[in-house]
Amino acid sequence: MRRGILLMFTTILLSFPPTLWADAYIKAHREASITTTGAQTFTIAGLNGATPKGAIVTVTMALTDNTEATHSVLSYGVTDCTNEFSLGASDRSGLLTTDTNRRGSRTQAVTIYDPAVAGGTTIEASADASCAANAIVLTWDVAPAVAYLVHIVAFVGSDWQLKANSFVQNTTIDGILDIVDVGFQPEVVFCGAMGVGSASFLNNSADSRLGLGVAVASPASQGSVSQASGDAITGGATYGGGTSTLYACNSSIPADFLEGTVELGTFDAQGFTATTRLESHTFEFIYLAATTGGKARHWSGPIAAPAAPETTTYSGPGWTPGGGIIFWQGSTLADTEYTDDNAGILGMSLMDATNQFTVTTRGDDTAVTSATGSLSDNIAVHVLSAAGANRLVGTLTSFGATGPIINWTTTSATVGYGWFLESIATRPPRRVLFLN
Repeated sequence: MRRGILLMFTTILLSFPPTLWADAYIKAHREASITTTGAQTFTIAGLNGATPKGAIVTVTMALTDNTEATHSVLSYGVTDCTNEFSLGASDRSGLLTTDTNRRGSRTQAVTIYDPAVAGGTTIEASADASCAANAIVLTWDVAPAVAYLVHIVAFVGSDWQLKANSFVQNTTIDGILDIVDVGFQPEVVFCGAMGVGSASFLNNSADSRLGLGVAVASPASQGSVSQASGDAITGGATYGGGTSTLYACNSSIPADFLEGTVELGTFDAQGFTATTRLESHTFEFIYLAATTGGKARHWSGPIAAPAAPETTTYSGPGWTPGGGIIFWQGSTLADTEYTDDNAGILGMSLMDATNQFTVTTRGDDTAVTSATGSLSDNIAVHVLSAAGANRLVGTLTSFGATGPIINWTTTSATVGYGWFLESIATRPPRRVLFLN
């Protein structure tokens, strides 16, 4: 009898595959755009029928790998499959007097300027985003003139919750804006800035300005990169920019690095706070907030390229990533203002366990006429110098036990800011208790 009672309460521990423990990962994808209006389905390998929960979408003027396109043009957009926002900036090449522009959208995930039209009056291409099984769908309402390379980081898995939106910063220094419409407690928030107020957000403004950053709730960390090119400057551009390890949201202006600075924090069940630092403005920022419900770890921090070629094993995360993003600028040192040609560089690395891509833009402030360009490549890092030569060339060899491993073949001392997500393959399996 006593043995029977023991048998009744025998526990059976079953280990399920890690994907059942935490179903949250990212996939990097790149594909050429169509050149007509209408829906384009970007089918992403490895989703196994899943519908993404959202995406980051970025596009430059680039058409083929490792071939620089004329003009510095970058679109950065976010979507949660319902809401979508984007920022677009351009810096036209080959002019004695610079022609630079920026504008935002609260209804589209892609905004690409036509840099060949003076004054930023023409949108070269724009698209809405939606999500489908195995795919992100872009519906082009303004058709790309040529087949631009579209880069996507898709957030996939049932454990993800995402929210895309924008906010206008508190108008006083150290003033706090409480963002309560997220609807969950974010683990990570991606931020985009272009240094323009809400009233002008949807209209063209002079200067090419973009700031890209991220904040992680635990371990608490945030940072960004930003770049600004001045408009109507004769005989060479005026730049401002840098890499911050203090602020996830920052918009540089020509000749100044920390201009529209916002620190994210106090992540709670409703959302997060945005605290204005250093300068008082009414800039509007776009964001993508995300959580896995505590089922996956995140890390963000500075990523330094070495001064000479080597294979670097990064240890910041302290665990094996499954994917990530690195934001690049021409900064040699973090938290340092640059107003020379270092400040004319901006780019992103997009990585998962099987795919790696780079987008980058550059400008040269020493040229008599403006010299700007855009690049895409199918390696983890390819950042051009201001003059158009290779500044950083690096291939992701693998995700190691402590972080990414990058083989640098061309490099100079440069610091970017990165975010990495834990690999689903290394998360502990769930143990389920059954009573028998």
